Amino acid sequence: MGRSSAATGQWGRYEPPYFDFGLVETEVTRGLTDPAGALPKLLLVSAPTGYGKTVLLSTLYRTLEARGARCVWVSLDDRDTDLDHLLSHLEAALGTGAPRGGHLLESEPPADADRRIERILAALENGDGATLFVDNLGYCTAPEVERFVDAAVFGTDRSVRLVVSTAQLPPFDHARAKLEGRLREVSAAELGLDAGQISDRDPMRALAQFSGSDVDLASWLNRQVLKGFEPALVDFLARIAPLRTFSVDLCGHATGVTGAGALVDLLVRRNVLIFPLDRNRTWFRFHALFRDFLMEESRRRLPEREREEICARAAQWCREEGSWHDAVEYAMESRRFALAREILDEYAPTIVRDRGDLHLYITWAERLLAARTQLSVDAECWYVWALVFARRYEEAQQAVGKLVRRMQSRPAAAESEVEAELRARVDVVRVAIDIFTDRLPQARRQGARWLSTDAGAEPFDTATVASAMAISALADHAFADAKRAIRTAQAAIARTGSEYGHAWVALLDALIDLQQGAVNVALPNVAQALTRGQRALGGDAGIVSTVALVHAACALTAGAPDEARASLELGLERATAHGIVDTTAAGLQAAVTLWSGDEGSAFAPAALARLAHDYPPRLRLMLDCAAVRR
Repeated sequence: MGRSSAATGQWGRYEPPYFDFGLVETEVTRGLTDPAGALPKLLLVSAPTGYGKTVLLSTLYRTLEARGARCVWVSLDDRDTDLDHLLSHLEAALGTGAPRGGHLLESEPPADADRRIERILAALENGDGATLFVDNLGYCTAPEVERFVDAAVFGTDRSVRLVVSTAQLPPFDHARAKLEGRLREVSAAELGLDAGQISDRDPMRALAQFSGSDVDLASWLNRQVLKGFEPALVDFLARIAPLRTFSVDLCGHATGVTGAGALVDLLVRRNVLIFPLDRNRTWFRFHALFRDFLMEESRRRLPEREREEICARAAQWCREEGSWHDAVEYAMESRRFALAREILDEYAPTIVRDRGDLHLYITWAERLLAARTQLSVDAECWYVWALVFARRYEEAQQAVGKLVRRMQSRPAAAESEVEAELRARVDVVRVAIDIFTDRLPQARRQGARWLSTDAGAEPFDTATVASAMAISALADHAFADAKRAIRTAQAAIARTGSEYGHAWVALLDALIDLQQGAVNVALPNVAQALTRGQRALGGDAGIVSTVALVHAACALTAGAPDEARASLELGLERATAHGIVDTTAAGLQAAVTLWSGDEGSAFAPAALARLAHDYPPRLRLMLDCAAVRR
């Protein structure tokens, strides 16, 4: 079981389930597991729930793994509806997620989707390649999933293969994949058992060998299972139905049923469509079709209040076990929003800062707010930070305004030391938002007030505010103020050891020197920062692209157009996902000067205008002025 699953409680996400029943070998199973055969680039297993898609994928996974092949498994469920969820699970399975930070200068913010896909596919290509299994991709209904599937099928070498199960055809270039011979489809007809394989009409005996491969048979067996069990076991099934995955301890705590261990053991021995999720067979889940049926039975047999109480106790158990993801989900399902708020308060730094699960945290916070459950001030602050890291600046601006008004309504005399520190953190967020939304006079005033009372206890905070001061002063051509601010930022960031923060401060220092006319000072400094950033953070890091834009401007001013052109090609690639108005303007102005007149060039005005569209209006104005000067 992978650490990501254990840490969050999402058992069965990154490893295929285990099956205690004897699998019926079909023609398609024999063909796909034949050592003499070769998997296609994309194996698409498409059928309704209950046709044994997971069984087939698991069999293939373990067959290839036993032969020494590298296999990666990701399982989706009905909560994973968008591209961000899919990519987050793939990053967790592969360990490709960038390190996160609690401050803007601490580490690289989340990459855009295209860059995340590139990193995921590069990790799959690493070494001898890999076969990626995505079970239940159909839950991801967002049209953007096409970007990932197409990139995996058409943008990777022969060492990478994709095996997908789905109840509906995912969006991708289906026609091209077929024409190029990259696609092998397995339909419901191929998964089903033929008449010769269904020879035993005894339902309980058939159950012992059932693999979930026929939807009609599954519906019939569901009824037969409940008829064949004693009332206590039927009641137990109805009570554990709300649990997506379960262990003996969780079942006992959530249901309050004495002897839960014996009942779970009985279910496993009778093979009641139950799948072990780990090698030690301590965590389980039901077949999706059977669980759907049990959920209906649970709603029919148990009052809503009792079902909610089961989920509430499950939330408490998961919280105590450190399974924060399931704890929050169960608390939400039980409508115990106060409990969900407590768990979110406890794990907010882990979710936002350490793991970078921004979308997840934002979703949970907004569900609580929609339920009229007020977050703690600390959790609300992390909500604002998550919006900032996700580049949702206007929403962050509104959220931080509400947070400030809330904090201002509290009596000043009652403010504790912790609350004072929190207020200072909120002010840092406000300054950062003002910079990214290009409210520079406001950022400068707020930053000056903050620095006047700063004791330097939090170097990332100091560096963030001082850098904002330098940016706003530079836009006003107040070079002396900008230099003083950047010196403060340099001293603070030196205490952190953050390569990402160092790169930001270095490029701002070079930009100040460049605009003062000291290109002889700016160029070697920014060149050194570019080399250091590439070595420490990788060439695809967003901050490296931003340094490259400033380096291009310095190189062009110094009379090195070829050097400038090379840096522009690196910098423009990620300019829509990283940077601020002034750093991006430096690169765009250089691109305008170097434009050859080719309208298809990345340096053409139309291409640069599209890039500027993702920034505040001042960048487009600066770009237009550069075009006029040309």
